Amino acid sequence: MRSGLKLIWLFGRSGAGKTTLAKRLADRYRSLGIAYLWLDGDRIRQGLSQDLGYTPNDRLESHRRIIEIANIACEQELHVVVSAIAPEEAIRAKVNELARCSVNWIYVDSDENTCRQRDTKGLYSTPEKNSVDQFIGPSSTEIILLHINTSLECIETSQSRIFSELDRIKNSDKNKNHNL
Repeated sequence: MRSGLKLIWLFGRSGAGKTTLAKRLADRYRSLGIAYLWLDGDRIRQGLSQDLGYTPNDRLESHRRIIEIANIACEQELHVVVSAIAPEEAIRAKVNELARCSVNWIYVDSDENTCRQRDTKGLYSTPEKNSVDQFIGPSSTEIILLHINTSLECIETSQSRIFSELDRIKNSDKNKNHNL
């Protein structure tokens, strides 16, 4: 069962603004009385994936766990908001393969200097920098619902663009169903 806008996945490098935007989307769902589940990559790593490191296999497994939880939530008719790095195309492809509802990818982009300024976890100052150096943006073949650049626009503008795009798609889907 792959349906509409049930799963929104905000991805991008650490410090780009994924969590901030996901929280605002979750707040919007709550204010509209829409049942949702918000899965944040950092929160998942603190609990469910605390046994994993940052090797390619560990990253893949962490994202596999996220999509499995999202699948259960979608089956329960919840909307799902995910904010997780999804650092390379192979991981995003695996998420798409395992997903039992449509994954709507929103690329939250920001330049490295802006991300460094927002670095609350100290990831950009560690010698390894393994969490930030391994991020690869979307390829031209990936289907991205929206590309947000938080180093070029304020968070309110980014939020507005996301809400407008989701409303546009929702209204377009309603019109399609009405014309049947």
